[in-house]
Amino acid sequence: MLALIVSDGRRIGVNILDSDAKGLTGGVLALFCGIIGTAMLMRYFRKQFRCNTPVEAEIMRNDVSKGGKSGKLYAPEYSYHYEDKHYTFQSTAYTEQHYEVGQKVTVYIDPANPEQCRDKQKRSRLLLWTGLFFELLAAAGVYLVLSLLF
Repeated sequence: MLALIVSDGRRIGVNILDSDAKGLTGGVLALFCGIIGTAMLMRYFRKQFRCNTPVEAEIMRNDVSKGGKSGKLYAPEYSYHYEDKHYTFQSTAYTEQHYEVGQKVTVYIDPANPEQCRDKQKRSRLLLWTGLFFELLAAAGVYLVLSLLF
């Protein structure tokens, strides 16, 4: 039982196991999941569409972490030039793809903001699938709320 106190001092009890309270809780969770999912999808698609100009980059170093099937995961640091300026980009996502230092690879930059860079790794799709999962949770929550109301 959850008690609420109103301005005239009366206590109003709300049973949190009540179906209306469950519907309200489901609605709030659905809204929260929808906001998170939308933000993730917007970030994914913004980077996919803006970072569309290919440039040749050189691997400067690899951060190494334990994990994956091989026992090691790598986050490369890229060095590249665009319009006579030098840029470096340290990947924050670890992958099993190992690049040798000095290896040349193609990365994709945002021409309006050349510091933004992405490579063509599958790991960039994790944000897409996670965002879609949160949107699915939001849709299920909305269905739950509507089924309780009508």
